[in-house]
Amino acid sequence: MNRSRNRVIFVITCISFFSFGIYSAGLGPVILELADRIGSTPAAIGIIFTAIYTGSLLTQITSGWLTTKFGRMTIMTISILLIALGLFGLVNVKSLGLLVSFCFVIGLGQGGLDMVSNLIVSQAYPEKSVAFLNILHLVYGVGSTLGPILVSLFIKYFNRGLLVEWVAGVMFFALGLVFLFIHREEKVVSSETVKVELVEDKQTPVFTNVLVWLLGAMLFIVVGTQFSVGSWASIFLTNTTGLSPEKASMSASLYWMFISIGRVLAIFLSNKLTQMKMLFVNIAGSIVGSILFLITTGAYLPSLISLIFIGLSFGGFYPLLLSFMPKFFGKNVDKAGSIIITSGTVGGMILPSLAGNILNSISPAAFAWAILFFISSLAVLSLILNRKTSQKEQLPNAA
Repeated sequence: MNRSRNRVIFVITCISFFSFGIYSAGLGPVILELADRIGSTPAAIGIIFTAIYTGSLLTQITSGWLTTKFGRMTIMTISILLIALGLFGLVNVKSLGLLVSFCFVIGLGQGGLDMVSNLIVSQAYPEKSVAFLNILHLVYGVGSTLGPILVSLFIKYFNRGLLVEWVAGVMFFALGLVFLFIHREEKVVSSETVKVELVEDKQTPVFTNVLVWLLGAMLFIVVGTQFSVGSWASIFLTNTTGLSPEKASMSASLYWMFISIGRVLAIFLSNKLTQMKMLFVNIAGSIVGSILFLITTGAYLPSLISLIFIGLSFGGFYPLLLSFMPKFFGKNVDKAGSIIITSGTVGGMILPSLAGNILNSISPAAFAWAILFFISSLAVLSLILNRKTSQKEQLPNAA
């Protein structure tokens, strides 16, 4: 019965992440349409991304305590319905103030969806969490690929790309109703779980666990580096190889494609390697790719190969790091996850901006050195993580 329930929740969560990918990737291509609708400029409309990230960050910071108090299914249901509400508002409002407000609501829901989904999947399949988390994020990638394509089709046939966001809103609303039904069935179980977690939290405060901050620092670098490379790859190629912006953009898209391929590869590797061995395989591949990226600056094909190698190696990083959480933190996983996932979001906000300044203000070579430094720092933290977890596992034997 538990297996059947877990399977249903996993499928619904994957559909939620698929919808998440469609909405988020489809938002950029409709900026001009949004600007025309409310009589503003694309530059002014850009504030909606700040609103979304602010709302998302706020929810992620507090989600550990919210899920402990109210239960994961409650927060998941509310988060999905908030996204639906925000999307319905986004496609109908005609003022910038209301648009920003509804995008903030979307962000609040997005932060909860991201946080709770990863926790639900990692704990539903603790022994196969690496594989299932990679499937979850792979599905998001499929949605992200499909989003801009759907916008293009809706513009071609209906002259309104924003309809994609309306469709995503309908999907989220339906999913919210499904989670509401699931939540009603396990309300009693959730309340009992909360009581147990509250007792254990008093005994072992999550802030005192060094592994929380270690994984948080690693996710900060992983998310920040992944988006640093992806965000600036096309400009890097244009500046160093003389490639046209169109061809550079097409070449850079291969990086994101191979991140998805890396997640597929991680699904198969998870059946043959331990989590720690997979971590070092990813680290080794990333270091090789970043060194190649540095020494081949100016040569198109080697630079492209190095980007593909980095993408392939980085694909499984995020799900892999999250898969450690149930094992390390037990009943404190919600609060620990809140800190760790928030750290990743902050990394995604800070490092790409820093890397972009290095690329545009200093030099492409300095940018390549920065990427190598980020990944080398991740390697050092991985060694520390391995040492800390090895010591922890040896403690019972030493006693």
